[in-house]
Amino acid sequence: GLDEIFGQRTWCKALVPGGYTLRPDGSGFDVTNAGQKWSLLSREPAVKTVAASMNRHGVATIAGGFEADTRKYLVNTTANLLSVIANTNCNGLVGDRHLTARMRSIFREAAHVLLAAPEHKAHFPTGVTLRELEDQILSGIAAYGEHYPSSCKDFRAGRPIEVDSLNGYIVALGERLGIPTPVNSGVVDDINVVLKLDEAPPKLPESPRTSTPTPPAPWQRLFPLPGTATNRASVSLSRRR
Repeated sequence: GLDEIFGQRTWCKALVPGGYTLRPDGSGFDVTNAGQKWSLLSREPAVKTVAASMNRHGVATIAGGFEADTRKYLVNTTANLLSVIANTNCNGLVGDRHLTARMRSIFREAAHVLLAAPEHKAHFPTGVTLRELEDQILSGIAAYGEHYPSSCKDFRAGRPIEVDSLNGYIVALGERLGIPTPVNSGVVDDINVVLKLDEAPPKLPESPRTSTPTPPAPWQRLFPLPGTATNRASVSLSRRR
């Protein structure tokens, strides 16, 4: 029925929630953070008709979901690069109070910068306070459970990871707007340290059994908390060549 709806082929970007992890035995994949709405990022009437049809067929969908796109960007900016720095999955991020505090600081600074840019403010989630949105973003990250963010998977596989489009973008946007971004700049600096180190990290466990970072925690060694000591020269963590 899509040809009848559109008359001719029409394209729009779709935001599909959830993470997809292939099973080690090759039997298929598991979906994490499922059950959220698809977002069709268009306000065209035909796209709204498609969204209504998807809803009738049991696929929760909204059209014009630019706010959902912003939410997903905030999730990725808050968690993805930090998971590489900390060498952990989503459970590890939300299960460590220091990492959680850092995620909240990343979110607050990123949200402040995005709201100051007219091109992003127009698509920023409405109907919630910033604190409510912050809690929702952290809850969304927690919902991924043992899932490793895509940046962490890419890093371990030796693929390039997104820096300039995530926290690096917040830094660049802040510079353009004259807004300091020390928290996100710190993330960029830390990820650059990790990328320059030579030794490959431990292999991702096939069946994660713990919600804590894989010991020893590289983030605590590379970037120690106040009052702790480390010999940074003795630590190495990098992607597989």
